[in-house]
Amino acid sequence: MPIGNNFSGNFSVAVALLFLVGLFICFSSSSISDPISDFLHLTTPPTLLPGDKLQAALEKAAAGNNKTVIIAMVNKAYVEEAEAGRAMLDLFLESFWEGEGTLPLMDHL
Repeated sequence: MPIGNNFSGNFSVAVALLFLVGLFICFSSSSISDPISDFLHLTTPPTLLPGDKLQAALEKAAAGNNKTVIIAMVNKAYVEEAEAGRAMLDLFLESFWEGEGTLPLMDHL
């Protein structure tokens, strides 16, 4: 048997084994992932969704033992100045300062 045929046979077996090992590593391990998707995950900063911002605001407003949350809708008419040069929003906020036992509720707006 010539040495050249033996060498080429061993070389083909080695290449085939390396190929199979490479396939095994790529498809069997969940810890080794696609390098392109890893790159995309590293370059994309995490973003807060509107629901996340709302959740954070509600948790902040409902802090402590009292889980009261006061939600007020504000539109253009609510912030426009009325007769005395004051807006409805100013009256709404003043009512928390002047009301009886309402000052602690300012933290829940």
